[in-house]
Amino acid sequence: MKVLKLLGLVSLLSLCAYGSNQGKVLTENTCSQCHSLSIVYSQSGGHTFWEEIIHEMYKKGLPSLSKAQEETIINYLSIRTKAEERPQFRRRPLD
Repeated sequence: MKVLKLLGLVSLLSLCAYGSNQGKVLTENTCSQCHSLSIVYSQSGGHTFWEEIIHEMYKKGLPSLSKAQEETIINYLSIRTKAEERPQFRRRPLD
């Protein structure tokens, strides 16, 4: 029984690591087409914040992403930037 629980935990951890790596790769490949990654990672916010950012980027020419790709990027950035517990900061959009 303990072996089964351990195998389940290892599988879950592997899946989490794969998911976060997939989010990192997709985020960096998508955002770095137009931005330095330091700009992306200097922002902080949760799910709604990043969802709004992606929709702003669509208006500025971001090629369409699938809903799954959008969610992968939003979830990755929500976890990565919120975990650092920085104050909310976002510069005003450039027009």
